[in-house]
Amino acid sequence: MERLTKEMCEAMMFPDTVEEFMEQYKVYSNGTAYVPIFRMKQWFEHCEDEKKRLIGKMRLYSFLWNHLPKSELDMLLQMYREQDGDGA
Repeated sequence: MERLTKEMCEAMMFPDTVEEFMEQYKVYSNGTAYVPIFRMKQWFEHCEDEKKRLIGKMRLYSFLWNHLPKSELDMLLQMYREQDGDGA
């Protein structure tokens, strides 16, 4: 069951804020808004995966910053900006 939940989570697009999440996934019972537990679990797993990816990127950037010459760093930064459509 956990594997199914993780696969469903990866396929879903979650909002960036708790407020947006609550608004998007709330259901009503007797006039009170609730968010189903399974949906909250999926969101927590999503947040944990995002955190792991961010930590990995930070470690990579730290390594590159400490081990590459400035000219190569500048070239990599330009390449990432162009890839993100940020091309300044």
